[in-house]
Amino acid sequence: MAVGVKLTSAFISKFGEDRGLTITAAVTNKLFAKLSPMHSQEDLKLADSLAADILRTDTEVAYASLMSCRARLLFEAERNSEDQWFVFDTIQWMSILWALPPDEASPSTIRRLADMLSSKYLSRAHPS
Repeated sequence: MAVGVKLTSAFISKFGEDRGLTITAAVTNKLFAKLSPMHSQEDLKLADSLAADILRTDTEVAYASLMSCRARLLFEAERNSEDQWFVFDTIQWMSILWALPPDEASPSTIRRLADMLSSKYLSRAHPS
């Protein structure tokens, strides 16, 4: 969610509110290995391009995406789910765009990352 909040303002200013939110959803789905069945082919193609640019230029989002995908891959592989192959393919796609760090997606790593992103982006989006 924090990554979505971070990306939303840039995409809203570039595409307008409705389209910006749609593109944000499609891009975050691409980055986090989620399917986007409700998006048009045009939106999915744009999301692929924007997600690739983000992976190349935004180390914070790239790292969060990778750690999330690695954690999901472990979970999906344990369940022997078909989703494991989609997540695996997403990680392979990421590896073409940047040198993936060897960091393990341990629960403590994921928790620290989620806490940092949440305090950095979600607290700004929803001030108390």
